[in-house]
Amino acid sequence: MVGLVFAMEEEAACILKEYSFTKTSMRGRDFYVEDSDKGHDKIIVVISGVGKVNAQIATSILIAIGCNRIVNIGTCGSTGSKFKPGDLVEPTVFFDGDFDLSVMDVSTKDPALVNREMNSDSVVCYTYSTFITDERASRGVVDMEAYGIVAQSKVFDTPVRVIKVVS
Repeated sequence: MVGLVFAMEEEAACILKEYSFTKTSMRGRDFYVEDSDKGHDKIIVVISGVGKVNAQIATSILIAIGCNRIVNIGTCGSTGSKFKPGDLVEPTVFFDGDFDLSVMDVSTKDPALVNREMNSDSVVCYTYSTFITDERASRGVVDMEAYGIVAQSKVFDTPVRVIKVVS
């Protein structure tokens, strides 16, 4: 079973129109369960709500009900010149932008250690709980959910992919 995590229903609109889903609520979140058998893995869509805590909870629920792969699809921002609106990116390195104790000489940018080895081609995603308009994340993209989804998937050793479009 594949679990798709979207922060907002607007981000899920295209896939919800493409397949036959039944809407249900579970633990305070909207879920869409695929009704038809189209010769592929069953798909369950969850609208997590905005923010990494909501996304992490939704990911936990998907894994608990049997999803063995997680995909996060959504929008992101970019404060640098590397990415432009409309670019499709697949980040492979994730940082919790809100958790930084570097002023105390403690490296805590990645407290859950979710990152693969970073190289020059890696797309970096910084997850913040606020909108970012300055250059602190200019090397990559910024969002509000991906780090929570990736960190929770890693806890349960569940494969995860993140696909974002720069808004």
